[in-house]
Amino acid sequence: MVFCLGVWDDMRPLPAGVKFVVQGVAAGVAIWGGIRIEQVSLLGGGRIDLGALALPLTLVWIIGITNAFNLVDGLDGLAAGLAIIAAGAIATIFFLRGDAQDTLLLLILLGALLGFLPYNFNPASIFLGDSGSLVLGYVLAVTAITGSQRGSTTLAVVTPLLVLGVPIVDTLLSMVRRFVGSLRRLEAPQAAVHERFGRAKRMFEADQRHIHHRLLALGFSHRNAVLVLYALALGLASLALLLVLAHYRNAGIILIAIGLATYIGLRKLGYEEIVVFRPVTLLHWYESCMFDRSFFLGFVDMTLITAAYGGAYALQYELPWNPALTSWYMGTFPLVLVMQLAALHALGLYRGVWRAAEISDLIRVVGSVLPAVALSYMVTLVSLAPVDTLRFFLLDALLLSALMVGIRSTYRVLDYLQQRDNVTGAAALIYGAGRGGQLVLRELLQNSRFGLRPIGFLDDDPQL
Repeated sequence: MVFCLGVWDDMRPLPAGVKFVVQGVAAGVAIWGGIRIEQVSLLGGGRIDLGALALPLTLVWIIGITNAFNLVDGLDGLAAGLAIIAAGAIATIFFLRGDAQDTLLLLILLGALLGFLPYNFNPASIFLGDSGSLVLGYVLAVTAITGSQRGSTTLAVVTPLLVLGVPIVDTLLSMVRRFVGSLRRLEAPQAAVHERFGRAKRMFEADQRHIHHRLLALGFSHRNAVLVLYALALGLASLALLLVLAHYRNAGIILIAIGLATYIGLRKLGYEEIVVFRPVTLLHWYESCMFDRSFFLGFVDMTLITAAYGGAYALQYELPWNPALTSWYMGTFPLVLVMQLAALHALGLYRGVWRAAEISDLIRVVGSVLPAVALSYMVTLVSLAPVDTLRFFLLDALLLSALMVGIRSTYRVLDYLQQRDNVTGAAALIYGAGRGGQLVLRELLQNSRFGLRPIGFLDDDPQL
């Protein structure tokens, strides 16, 4: 039913009302078949029976996720890639819970998408269309419910929200900004109710202000915009998997951090409509202090800190891991994450520009990581670990230094390799070996249109 709706919409665009009616009927078929969100667990704790809210909540969930993948399908490979990440993450969670049937279904979907994506990635030769994106959203929405029903424990609400976070945020943001924007366009402050309702309906109309469009407007290439959203989706899916493995310990702290980072990122992307919610002073302070350079830098370092902390634990302690030690590790992780991020910012690590990193910048990275890890070690001493953790934190410092130096020097390494491979054309000497000459050298190395291959400098200053 959903597929036929998509084919019809691909051939002849349908009004939003018609789409919602057909999607509602398709969701009703699933509900009639016994697929309902009858119980939820907010953060992995006790179950909450929804009672009469089960049917409308299930309907909203299925229709919402179905449309989310349709709305996010604005760039080549974006919807397919996000569906691959979501299907893989949910399949892994279901496998850990012992749900073989839904795991197999998601693996089949994953395999189909992996065969499809190489031809759908930019420049694409085949496309999902509404018929493909709607089916992807519907299958993922329904499977998330059925897997939760079959599990021995109720799946926490936070898990599917994180796994499907990018499409969900983009959809909610689209509805909010279109609704707020349509109301702001009303000239008369006391507009009639029917006029306001007509304006509000514009929240379901298509536009060019989705998150992927904003990334393009900021100068990202088509491929880079898609890869950035892949990275964000992978990060959220990894956090969801981590919460499941940690039995949702400290889930609230992690969700608050993600919420703050999401708000700041949306502001950086130019979505002023969300200011209507009047965020508290803490959000303004967090935005100005923690992410004053770029929304993505904090997420990158958050991932590196997580990887170093987990890698140090896996390398330092042999299997089978002591349950008490594992409990200590899971309990201290959010505190270490926050402490190290705050210390790196306080030590000035975010003042540099990665693509202009020099040896002195890499030394400063190591000089910032060591006191940050030392501070987190001293703070965790109050938690009374079951074993001595000094070597563990030394290994954490070593891994984090290596990861941060590597990620910050990657641009320069790739830039050098590209320059080395693209040096072609007529041999040329550059007159002047000062800063101006260095800029000319970089331009000639990176821009093959000049047809010049620099081989040296001429300058009357022998020191240059």
